[in-house]
Amino acid sequence: MNFFLMEAIRASLETGHPSNESEGTIASATQLISPVQQVVLTRRYKPEKDPTKCLKLFAGTAVHEYTSKMLGLATEGLKSLGFRVLSEERLKGTWAGETIGGGIDLQTRRGKAWTIYDFKTTSVFTVMKMSRLEEWTEQLNIYAALAEQAGREVEKLRIVTFLLDWSQAVLNRELKANPKSNYPTEDSVEIWCKRWEKKRRDEFIEGRVIELRDALKLPDDKLPRCKDTWGGRRCDQYCDAAPHCHQYLSRKEF
Repeated sequence: MNFFLMEAIRASLETGHPSNESEGTIASATQLISPVQQVVLTRRYKPEKDPTKCLKLFAGTAVHEYTSKMLGLATEGLKSLGFRVLSEERLKGTWAGETIGGGIDLQTRRGKAWTIYDFKTTSVFTVMKMSRLEEWTEQLNIYAALAEQAGREVEKLRIVTFLLDWSQAVLNRELKANPKSNYPTEDSVEIWCKRWEKKRRDEFIEGRVIELRDALKLPDDKLPRCKDTWGGRRCDQYCDAAPHCHQYLSRKEF
């Protein structure tokens, strides 16, 4: 990897998101939807990310920050169209006696109720298979719960994807071979997520908070095992805490 690009990625990793300690939270929304074992081990050992493996993460951060900046510049124009816009707002809320936090990419209102958007840099394959729809729905419903604790009525939840590997040539080839192909017709797809009823949201959040709170008291070898490691790929490619994980190390022995 180019030295200067790697230094830019390294600087981005050092700035990062606010820590749980600095925010006074037990977890963020993204931590609540992550495997408990991964969250606990990451908090205990604070492993450093390898910048040579973080290009996709860096690209995603860049998209978020530039989109937020441009929305800030567009605010007056959006107001003239009747929209109220909140970009990159961090909120906190309390469940099961614990505080959780979350940074919401975009909230818009035109009338009484709000729509929550989250921007995702992802792959065409992920969108075609909708393989992450469940966790995206969980995340956005946590954001909806945070917004409603802040006094807002939330009506809609949306994911806005940036498909970095999308290709017009591949689309043309796919449609020629199969006119019913579900290959995305554009390099950004908006996905509607189901908004849960308040009772379901609260039960989900409280359950995850209690599970994490209990796990933080356990020794490493007693932590709840990760249910889906994607055949080990999640451990090898996406979990910085893997070197400290008993589940991962026992698998590596065979």
